[in-house]
Amino acid sequence: PQPGTLVVRDDRTLRTREFAIAPGCWVTDAHRGVVLLACNSGPLLVLPDEHQLRSVPGRTYPSYEDYYMGVGTRWLEGRDYRDGVIYTDWRTGETRYFSDDTRDRDLDSRDLHLVRPPKHHPGCQHGGGYVTCTWGSVIEPLTIVTAYDSRTGKRLRRWRLKTDLDGAQHTARFVYFNVYFPAYGGRRYEVHHVRWPR
Repeated sequence: PQPGTLVVRDDRTLRTREFAIAPGCWVTDAHRGVVLLACNSGPLLVLPDEHQLRSVPGRTYPSYEDYYMGVGTRWLEGRDYRDGVIYTDWRTGETRYFSDDTRDRDLDSRDLHLVRPPKHHPGCQHGGGYVTCTWGSVIEPLTIVTAYDSRTGKRLRRWRLKTDLDGAQHTARFVYFNVYFPAYGGRRYEVHHVRWPR
């Protein structure tokens, strides 16, 4: 594609669509045919079978501190200028504020109900009766590691790390965080660990 052009390809029909996008726009998430773009003027969406970018009612960015990074068939997930969790219905513009409640919610549901950890996910590790899932922001140095009970799906702990992780692993006793830092001639790694909550 040419600079300033977004090409969306439907894996089911193999059809492609092209959209003109402004400088400073980039794709942050996609789900069931809905593509989320972060732009300086506010979030934009590519919807199935539509040939124009759609804006979200009432949502513009007063500063670079507000952003969205997750999309579903109904809700956007993001952070406000205080780093609080927000969800916006991209059809109506309704926004709900969840402060520091970062538990995973179903962005396709009407009521944003909580979801259990996925059984098979490239960002999750299973074993020892636990599940640890890692999510990294594409906008800022931020990694969220969430731990679940693999039998009940109950969230046990969530760590918000203001850094980039190379990954997280766990044993029956500890959770390990592989932190990397830019260094002269390459990267420097440090491994930190914490004991599982009892």
